[in-house]
Formats: sequence, structure tokens, C-alpha cells
Amino acid sequence: MADLGLSLDELAGQPLEVLAREGAKVMLTVALEEEVTAFLQRGRYERSQGSNHGYRNGHRQRRVGTGAGEIDVCVPRSDGHPGILSLQVP
Repeated sequence: MADLGLSLDELAGQPLEVLAREGAKVMLTVALEEEVTAFLQRGRYERSQGSNHGYRNGHRQRRVGTGAGEIDVCVPRSDGHPGILSLQVP
């Protein structure tokens, strides 16, 4: 989990709500990144093989309400593709 910016040492002794919010944040971040990867048909920092399916264009912060409270999530952006990328999480 260190590559996701989260360590178990940081969560040790924290209330359960903090663990729930951080877990939701990690799950949403991974799911959104996977959705963009599938749409663009390549991973981060990979070049396309011939056809242009667009490119990643940074992230934007969004506040999402969960049962454990509101969390800030980095939502990936993409441009230069003919289709419409409709992420399942607002």
C-alpha cells in the first residue's frame, strides 16, 4: 500500500472511521485509474500502438460523500479521444 501513499503505520491507533475513509479513497482511486486505462487501451506512461485512443491529462480533485464522511479523490482526466469517457464515480 506504500505505492498508494498509505502505510499501516500511519493508520495504527486511528479511529475506525479514518480507516474506512482511507480505504474508500484507495479503492476509488484504483477503480478510476483502471477505468481510464481500459478506455485508453494502455497504462500510464505507455505509448499507443498505432491508433490514437487519446491521452491522459492530469487529475482533478473531487469531493465524494461516503458513509464514513466526505473524502477527496483524484479523478484522472483524459483528452484527444473520439469517444466520451464517462467515469462511473462522479
